Amino acid sequence: LRVRGSSATAAYFGTRSELLKKVEDLFGEPDQGVTKELTATWDAFATLAVSPSDNAARYQVISALQGVADRVNEISTGVAQLSSDSAQRLASDVDEANSTIARLGEINKFARMPGGLPADLADERDRALDSLATSIGAQSSIDDDGRVRVTLNGLAVVDGDRAVMLGVGPSGAVTHP
Repeated sequence: LRVRGSSATAAYFGTRSELLKKVEDLFGEPDQGVTKELTATWDAFATLAVSPSDNAARYQVISALQGVADRVNEISTGVAQLSSDSAQRLASDVDEANSTIARLGEINKFARMPGGLPADLADERDRALDSLATSIGAQSSIDDDGRVRVTLNGLAVVDGDRAVMLGVGPSGAVTHP
């Protein structure tokens, strides 16, 4: 059980690291980021301050400001795409978790049969528990009769033969009915 908990923590930090790396790449600081464009803008304004009537200096300021706006728009588009990709990945992960949750509910039905849970189903159950721990951070316990109870943030998703499906709310949060 301790290994499953550690797997969940490692998966969480791995996903977090992956997303933060993508955000960092989007901003591209210091070489490709807004800082470069802002520096060019300040330089253009400094040139204009020296020669306020110079049309070339005025156009340089306008061009530099357009560069800032373009870079901010690029970053905004990238963040929106990352958000969309993350939402799709979350929905896919929740669908996969729901399949696993449903299968664990089915396996629990076999645990009370005479002779207990067959070895192949026990192995399948253990792989499913490992998968849920890694993918969504679920916690589990195995009862004396071989049935499993799975919780997510303290709420049961598998309890006896009952399996509760997860959803994704409008805000992107995972929901539990």
